[in-house]
Amino acid sequence: VFTFPRQATLKEKTDTGMVLETSCTRFITKIQDSFGYRFPRFKDDGPCESITIKIDAVGDYGFRIRYSSDNNNDNETLMAPDVPGGKGVRISDVDGCITADLENVALEIRKKPLHMSLIDKSGNVLMELPGIDTAHPNASGAGGFASLKDFFPFGVSDGFCTFTHRMKLNEKIYGLGEKFIGTDRRGQYIESIQQDCAGNEGARTYKNVPFYMSTAGYGVFVNSAYLMDFDIGANNFDISNIFVEDALMDVFLIAGPSMKDILKRYCSITGFAPKLPRWSYGLWMSRNSYENDSIVRGIAEDIRSNDIPCDVLHLDTYWFEKDWVCDLEFSKERFAEPEKLMNELLENGFHTSIWQLPYVHESLENYRLGVDNGYFIMKEDGSVYMFDWFGEKYALIDFSNEEAVEWYVDQIKRVLEMGAVVVKTDIAEGMPVDGVYKNISGTEMHNLFPLIYNKVMYEAVEEVHGNGIVWARSSYAGGQRYPVPWSGDSRSTFENLAGALRSGLSIGMSGHPYWSHDIG
Repeated sequence: VFTFPRQATLKEKTDTGMVLETSCTRFITKIQDSFGYRFPRFKDDGPCESITIKIDAVGDYGFRIRYSSDNNNDNETLMAPDVPGGKGVRISDVDGCITADLENVALEIRKKPLHMSLIDKSGNVLMELPGIDTAHPNASGAGGFASLKDFFPFGVSDGFCTFTHRMKLNEKIYGLGEKFIGTDRRGQYIESIQQDCAGNEGARTYKNVPFYMSTAGYGVFVNSAYLMDFDIGANNFDISNIFVEDALMDVFLIAGPSMKDILKRYCSITGFAPKLPRWSYGLWMSRNSYENDSIVRGIAEDIRSNDIPCDVLHLDTYWFEKDWVCDLEFSKERFAEPEKLMNELLENGFHTSIWQLPYVHESLENYRLGVDNGYFIMKEDGSVYMFDWFGEKYALIDFSNEEAVEWYVDQIKRVLEMGAVVVKTDIAEGMPVDGVYKNISGTEMHNLFPLIYNKVMYEAVEEVHGNGIVWARSSYAGGQRYPVPWSGDSRSTFENLAGALRSGLSIGMSGHPYWSHDIG
C-alpha cells in the first residue's frame, strides 16, 4: 500500500522556504493477467490522509525536500551537521503555480496535478519531479501507464518512503560511493548497504554514499543512513527511483551547472576534507602480517637500501599476542620494545600505522569489562550479540554508547602516545541490523557506523598528534571529513586493479577527494 500526493496547496511560508499541504490517494497492488503473464500494477483505492511536504532553500543553489508518513519532518544527522541556510528565497503563489526562487535556481511547483521542476537562472529545466499523474510524458494518469509500478513519486508506505525524478535522453549519472562496477549509474540498480566485498570487482561495496550527480546539471543527496535502494533507470530508463527503509524522506536537490559546482555544494552540506600531512601522500608498506619487530626492521632496511621512497609502515593483525585477537597490547615477546621500534622507524623516515577492529574477543579482559559495563551490542533476549569470525567468538562495541566509545578510544590513545600516528579502521561493515543498541536502531546504525568509527579514531589521532588521519576500509556520506579511505581487500589481478581504479573514480565523484588502493 502506497500513499501518493496528487495536488498541493501552499500551507505556510517560512523564513527559508515553505510548507505544502497535499491531497493524497492510497494505491494498492493488484495482479493483472495479460496473455498468460501475471504482473503487479497499482490500483487507485481512494482518497486518504494528507502528506505535508516541507521545502527549505539551501544556500543560493538548492532545495531540501522533506516528507514522511507521520508528517514529522525533523531530521538532524551526522552526515549533514551544518546545513547552509537559504539565501534570500522568494516565494510566490500565482496562477496555479508555487515558485521558490533563489539567485541561481528556482523550484517551480504545479499544484494540480502535482509536478515539480528544478530550473536554473537561464530558465533551463534541470530536473523534473513528477507526481503520480504526470510521471509519463503522455500524462496518461494514474490509471494508465502510471499503474505499471515503475515510478513512486513522493510516496510513503509502512516503514519506508520513495522519491522519483525523470532523466533526460542523454543524461549520465555518477556517484553513490565507491563502486567497482561501471562508473555511469544509469541503468543500474544499487543496494546501499555496507558489505565486506572480498575483492575489487563485484557489485558489493564498502563505501556507500547516497549522493549522485547528473550531466544535466543537478545533484541529489539523500540525508539518511537507513538502508536504501537506488533504481537509476534499471526498470524504466527514463526514471530514477529511490527507496528508503524509513518513514522520512529527506532529499537535497543541488544545482550546478558543472559537476565541479555540484561537488563543492554537496560538500558545503556534508563537510569538506581537511588537509593531510605531507608524508601521508607517500608510499605505504604493509602485509598481512609482520610477525615480529625484527621483520619490521628488516623490511625498513630493505626499502631504504633499495632507494624505495616510502613514508608509512603498517603493523597489521599480528602485533598482539595472538593474531587477530585485538587487545591493543603489543606482544611482549615479538614486539618487546614497541616505543623504541616506532621511534627508530620515525628517525628513518617511516610513520607507523596500526591495525585494530571494533570487536572484542571473548577470551580478553576487555570482554569482561565490556559485559560488566554494558559496552556491547545486545540481542533482543538480553544476551551479548556474539559474532563468529574465523571460528572465534567476538562481542561488538556499541558505538552509540558514548561511555563505550570513550573506554575504547582511551586505549587507542595509549598506543598513539607510544608512537603510532595512523589507525586502520578495518572491518566496519558488520554492525548487525537486528542488534540492540543503546541510542540508535540497527537499521540506521549499519550504514552510519563507518562514519562514527572513522570520526572518533580520526579525532583521537588529532588529539594526540595534532593531525588527524585514519586508514579506512568503509565510509559514508560526510566521510570525506575523516580521511583516508582505501579500496579494501583486493586480489592481485589486473581485473581487480581495473576495478579499484573504477572505484576510485566513483568515490571521487561522491565527495571524497582522498583515496588509495593496494598495488600488489
